[in-house]
Order: sequence, then C-alpha cells, then structure tokens
Amino acid sequence: MPTFRYRAFGDNGELAEGTLEAPNAGAIEALLLSQGLTPFEAGELPHGGAQPWLSLNRTPGPTAGDLLAFTRDFAMLRSADVALDRSLRLLSTQGSAARRTLAGGLLADVLEGASLSDALTKRPAVFPAEYVNAVRAGEISGHAGEALALMAGLLERRAEQSAKIRSALVYPALLVVMALVSTAIVLTVLVPSVAPIFIDSGKPLPAGLKLIVAIADSWPVWGSAILALMVAAFLARQRMRSNPVFKIRIDGAILALPVIGGFVCEHEGARFARTLGSLLAAGVPLLQGLASAQSGIRNLALAQSITPAIDRVRDGASVSAALSATSAFPRVLIDMLAIGEEAGRPAEMLLRAAGMLERRTEQRLERAMALLTPALTIAIAALVGGLIFAVMSAVLSINDLAIQ
Repeated sequence: MPTFRYRAFGDNGELAEGTLEAPNAGAIEALLLSQGLTPFEAGELPHGGAQPWLSLNRTPGPTAGDLLAFTRDFAMLRSADVALDRSLRLLSTQGSAARRTLAGGLLADVLEGASLSDALTKRPAVFPAEYVNAVRAGEISGHAGEALALMAGLLERRAEQSAKIRSALVYPALLVVMALVSTAIVLTVLVPSVAPIFIDSGKPLPAGLKLIVAIADSWPVWGSAILALMVAAFLARQRMRSNPVFKIRIDGAILALPVIGGFVCEHEGARFARTLGSLLAAGVPLLQGLASAQSGIRNLALAQSITPAIDRVRDGASVSAALSATSAFPRVLIDMLAIGEEAGRPAEMLLRAAGMLERRTEQRLERAMALLTPALTIAIAALVGGLIFAVMSAVLSINDLAIQ
C-alpha cells in the first residue's frame, strides 16, 4: 500500500504533518477528516525519494455559483462573530470540492499571518477587484461580516440577472435548432427519396422540388460558408481576449446599434451603480470604489468612456457632475446619484437606481422576447411548411406520372 505524506489543520488552527498508508489520496482525505483534521495537501512517497506536494482536490477552479455560496456562508459565519480561522476551517469541510479547496487555501494564508484581503488578492481569477476592496474596507472598519454580506448580495443579484437573460434566450434558441433539424431532414431524407422518381421517368421536376434540390446540391457551399463564419467568430473572440484595442472597437460598434446599444447601456449602468453603491456602503473610498466599479463593466468601450469622469472626480468634482459630462449611462442614474449626493446618501440612491435600471432592463428583454418569439415561430413555420408542401406536392404528382 502506498505511503502518503500529508499536511492538515487541527481544531485549534495548528498545522499537522505526517505520513499515512492508504490506497489513494481520497482515502487519505477521509481518514484525516475522521481524526478531526482538515486535510490541505498530500503527496505519495515513492520508494526512491520525496514527492512534490499535490493538492488533495485537483478540481477545476470555483465557478460563479461556488463563489456566491462561499461568500454567503462566509458572511453568515463572520456576522455571527465566528473567528476568521474557525470560519474558514468550517468552510473547508463543506460544499463542493472547489469551495473546500478555496477555503483551505485562504485558511493556509491566514494562518501564515496574511490578512483576509491579502489572501484574496493572491487569487484574482476568483475574487474581482471590488470584492477585495470591500473586504479590505470591512477589515479596516471592523465590519468584515457586513462587507461580505454586501458582496453576497451583489453576486446574487448579478447571478439573477444573468439567469434571466439566459432563460429568455432558451426558447428562441430551441426554435432555431428545431428549424435546422427539420430542414436537414427534409433535404437529406425526403428530397433524395422523391427526386429520383422524376429523374428516372424523364419528367421535369416540379418547380418547388427543383428549388429544394438546387439548395440541397449547394449544401457543401452553405456548409463551408457557415464553417467559415464559425471560425471567423472564434478567431475574433480570441483576438478580443488578447487585443483590448480590438475589443474596444467591437464593443463600441455594439453600443452604436439602435436597440441593442441602449439595452447594453442600461444593463452596464445597473451593474456599475450596484457595484459602486455596494462598495460605498461597505466603506470603500470613493475613488477606489469608482475604479473597482469601472473594472466590473464588461463593455470596454463603455468602461473607457468614464475614465475622464473619474479623473474629474479626482480633481474635486462630484460623481454626478463628472458622469453627466459623458453619455455613458442613462440620465436617470445621474439624476438619482445627484439627489443622493445632495442628501448625503449616495450609496443608497445608487442601489435604488440600480434596482430601477435592472427592472427596466428586464422589461426591455421581456418585450423583445415577446416580439421575437412569435416572429421566429411564424418564420420557421413558413420555412419548414414551405419545404414540406413542396415535397408533398411532388409526391402527389407521382400519380400523374403513373397514369401517363
């Protein structure tokens, strides 16, 4: 049986090391948990020497859902005055493997003397800038639990918005897929079965069937064009990831679209307002909060357009006055922010503005889907129905060939 060298955390936060025999790393984890230890690393010892440390949970990184669940549970524990190391130790024993690994890594950093915000900073792929800044502000003010609760609310609202957008697009996407499948069946099954009958009899093909046969014969050309478009889209996406200037141009073109541009502005405005409002409520300084909220905007053209506004705030201007000089966000956001600044409650008004913009975005999306779904249904019914009608007309005309 192989021998494993392990590292684990004890109940009091001490680091335990040793060796155990077990059939695999999973058995090591179960054995250590049964002894009241929280395993963190393990490595099999070969006969010829030492083995580098391996993570017990070699799993993909945490998803957005993992981060939300981790933040919500973490906020609940810290708000209940559970010690930081104890909270992380509890989190490292529950949830998905990715969550356990994340909590275990943070616990290791904290036990080595790092602050929680410093430990989060080491994981930029998991914790965005606004998350780290809110936690750091909470640590300074002594209200880390409240800061984590605000981040949990922010992440939850973002998840709700993304889920609503995805669910609204499911049915139209399903209609398009079903139309493609039906068209493929007609072109690859029905037409090849009917067309040879006319060809063998020497009679001309009916007009509708002749058109369908022409489309079927040119299918390789259409397929090549579709494949080329898919490759071009993939290459464009890769270039956007590696070339910010190119992505800014694409995002700017999206903003210039008649209907989609307005939708994107409202959606990103709501995201900016909720992020900035949450950060200010957590005690993050204004300029730091603005920079974090700007980094959370996914449309780079829109994010770049508010850079001059941040510079004006740095020079002493109010946020509402600085943003009003740009056309980045809807006017209602600027007006509500100005009211909040006059009343000394900018965070509260930003969150209210975010809720208003989110509702408007949802209403726009619902209206768009209410128009798109029947339009797609009618177009697909006409396409598939026309194909089937042409084929059935040709089938019925076969009787004429038999009489002749």
